[in-house]
Amino acid sequence: MRLAKGFWVLMAKIVSWNPSCDLPGDVNCDCAVDMSDIMLVAARWNTSVGDDDYNQAYDLDGDGDIDIVDIMLVAVH
Repeated sequence: MRLAKGFWVLMAKIVSWNPSCDLPGDVNCDCAVDMSDIMLVAARWNTSVGDDDYNQAYDLDGDGDIDIVDIMLVAVH
C-alpha cells in the first residue's frame, strides 16, 4: 500500500506505542484522540490476524480483524 511520506512518520510513533496510555481511541498515545488516530487505524483497514499489516494495537474491539467498527471506536472518542 502506498502511503504519504508524512504518514510514515505517524507510523513510527506506533512502534514505540505505550500500552499504559489509558485514553480510549488514542492509538498513538499522544494524549489526544484525533484524525491521526483514525488514519492509523484506517491504514490497517481490512486486515486480520495472520496478515502482514495486521497489528493488534489497532484492533480496538479485539475480534481479530480491523474494520469499520474499529475506526468508529476511535471516532466516537
